[in-house]
Amino acid sequence: MSTFNLSRRLSVRILAAVLFTFAFTFCSYDDSGLRNSMQELQDRIEELEKTSELLQNDINSLKSIFEKLHEDVTVDSAVETEEGWTITFSDGTSVTISADGTNAPVIVIAQEDGEYYWAYETEDGSIEFLTDENGEKIPAAATSPQVRINPETGTWEISSDGGNTWKDTGVQAAGESGESLVREIYFEENLLIIELNDGTVIKLPVTSELSFEFDEEGPLEFSNGETIAVGYTMTGAVNTSISKPDGWKVRFVENRIEITAPAAENTFAETEGTVSVIALSASGLSAFDEIAVSVAAAELTGIDLNADGMYANSYIVSEPNTTYYFDATVMGTGIATAGLEAPTALDPKDVFVIWETGTEAGNVISSVELTDDGKVVFTTSETVNGNAVIAVTDGVPVIDPYPRDRGTVLWSWHIWATPGVNDVICTNNDGEQFTIMDRNLGDWEQPEGSYSTYDGLKYQWGRKDPYVGFNGSGYLLDGSVVFTEPDYEPIVGYATSTESDAATLLEAIQFPEMFFTGTYNNMFDWYGLGAGTDEENLQHRNNYLWGNPDDTAPVKTIYDPCPKGYMVAPAKVFSGFTVDGQNAWIDSSILYEGSFEDGFTFTNASSFFPAAGQLANNSGVLRLVPGPSGREGYYWTSSVGEDGDSRMVDFNKSMLLYNINKRASGCSVRCVRVP
Repeated sequence: MSTFNLSRRLSVRILAAVLFTFAFTFCSYDDSGLRNSMQELQDRIEELEKTSELLQNDINSLKSIFEKLHEDVTVDSAVETEEGWTITFSDGTSVTISADGTNAPVIVIAQEDGEYYWAYETEDGSIEFLTDENGEKIPAAATSPQVRINPETGTWEISSDGGNTWKDTGVQAAGESGESLVREIYFEENLLIIELNDGTVIKLPVTSELSFEFDEEGPLEFSNGETIAVGYTMTGAVNTSISKPDGWKVRFVENRIEITAPAAENTFAETEGTVSVIALSASGLSAFDEIAVSVAAAELTGIDLNADGMYANSYIVSEPNTTYYFDATVMGTGIATAGLEAPTALDPKDVFVIWETGTEAGNVISSVELTDDGKVVFTTSETVNGNAVIAVTDGVPVIDPYPRDRGTVLWSWHIWATPGVNDVICTNNDGEQFTIMDRNLGDWEQPEGSYSTYDGLKYQWGRKDPYVGFNGSGYLLDGSVVFTEPDYEPIVGYATSTESDAATLLEAIQFPEMFFTGTYNNMFDWYGLGAGTDEENLQHRNNYLWGNPDDTAPVKTIYDPCPKGYMVAPAKVFSGFTVDGQNAWIDSSILYEGSFEDGFTFTNASSFFPAAGQLANNSGVLRLVPGPSGREGYYWTSSVGEDGDSRMVDFNKSMLLYNINKRASGCSVRCVRVP
């Protein structure tokens, strides 16, 4: 009778007992004791089944081992695993002997006249040989006896004729872990020694030629927590040593090696490396092989903002409650431009939202995270209206000069949440047509030809990061911006350089939240030496930051603040705002439709340009907005004048000037399509 039948018969008897008990029980009773007893008995049945299977497996393995003693084969390897020992022979076969004990050492190997025979130990401890139908002792290499548990008596039975007849040993099956047939396996000189629990010692010769090789070349790519089994060939080894990346698990399992990648939660684990195995021979020789492993980046779901192969410092998102992602290993456009150092690959370790518009965190970005391969994944809020700046850092906390718990900022991106941005044609005074946005960079509302509550962001010339502005007390405009990390808030709304009275380009990257004030000595530029003569400082200024130093061939640089496909407009784009392309000192020389409503709808641009004011170069305070002093519009261009100052469009209700401005000033930007 098979073990399965044993389980079924015992289960039937249990069921009958339950029905019998129920028949003599009235309306209600506490059956928890009976149910517990049933579970305990079922567990015992399963344990007995496991015991029988393990014992039979070990018997079959020993039979195979004794066969090898009579064949011209050697041991290629013997590896201890969690399940026991796996022995591989030179003919390619292998056997496994379990590590779990059976607590039923009924089967033994008895030696007589130099030969090994199957025997069993009786209940009183005596040894009896198993015999065939002719009464002859059965050699250990001839056949494997079968074992089972008698369901009536609970004792071990043995069959030596393939299960036709069974002999009761009288030994009770305890069904608990205990001793196995094998006591110990080890190498000694050029032999594999197997000691059985009955004292029998088996000696098998070890292959003299040493080798180890993975069956696959690799590299192997894993998902987090995935296990891949790799075959291998090993000969002549008496010991092995494994090397692996931090956080990975490697183990021998039978005739293969199981490699397990770290779980996603283990952020300190290495995501790639090599698994290597060194095999050692009895004489001290070694053989070596390795295989490359890596954790594949998790498949991202959502909208890939770089799906078209384009990169920028600003990304437009238009869907609420939607996940987007972009590559945070790329600086700006990722394209080298003349006059600037070439962009390098970033290695971000942390990500967070520096600030977002609104009165509370989550108004624009509800969540943000960083993948192992440097993708920033973020989800928009329920409404699509506002702006946010997301930064990645090196993850190393900073103490001086400004404490920054989440590390030094490596780069930052402007997320512009708006239902949609439209293109309009702008014709200049020479008849050239350009495609521009219908609104200022950062303005989420559809322009309506009059002043609105929000008119876009402000930019210092040459910088990629936006600003909202500060009030006269040195604080951000009330209710306009929420900072999510105290360490990354402007100290008093603006700050001078951490090294001098003018910031470096590196500081502009590392402190995107700071409005760097300009100094008179540096011609009111946020960037430069900050000392020396005006001429020296002018020579130091970088006119290439927005890619149009000579006003002839503008390009989009890694510091350009506009979204993909757009760039800061050169001055010539807006020359059609006046009748002759020159400064207009009276409103009749300005080409506009309707009237001045805190801004103009220029005839040749078919879109409203709000007079949105500017941020003062020495304080960052928002000025020249509706009030006693009137309202003015200041729009940066990418062009640089002969005097080194940056060119802009400056207008109010009665004049429009193609003017110059100090680079530390914060002005509006109207983006144009990249030609």
